[in-house]
Amino acid sequence: MIARIVLAAAALAVVALLAVSRHGYDACQDARRDVIAAAIGAIPADRQDPAIAAVREHCRGAERLVEVAGLLYQQGRVDVAERLAREAVDAEPENALAWRALAATAAERDPATARQAARRQLELSPLDPPPVPAG
Repeated sequence: MIARIVLAAAALAVVALLAVSRHGYDACQDARRDVIAAAIGAIPADRQDPAIAAVREHCRGAERLVEVAGLLYQQGRVDVAERLAREAVDAEPENALAWRALAATAAERDPATARQAARRQLELSPLDPPPVPAG
């Protein structure tokens, strides 16, 4: 009897965790969609910054941050793109793509950081050339 109660409690906990995880995933997707929609003019541009904040809050790992950083970089929002790339590196320091994003976004404003990021990217992924010289 006690074993059944413990098993039922564990099952409820798993269901609750899955529901919370799904909510975070959906919130991340919604935020990413809003960043893109603002970039192409489908929603007002003033909604992009709150969407970026939502990406930071709801998206896990470096991949989504790098995607948004790339879009912002293409828009000319280099400072915000570089901050997101730095956050991606902080989130996953062994992620070569995050270091590549930092190298690309820092190239104009902080060449020393860009070179350092390019060197780290090459250490992690020697066959993938960085966007800036690593030397």
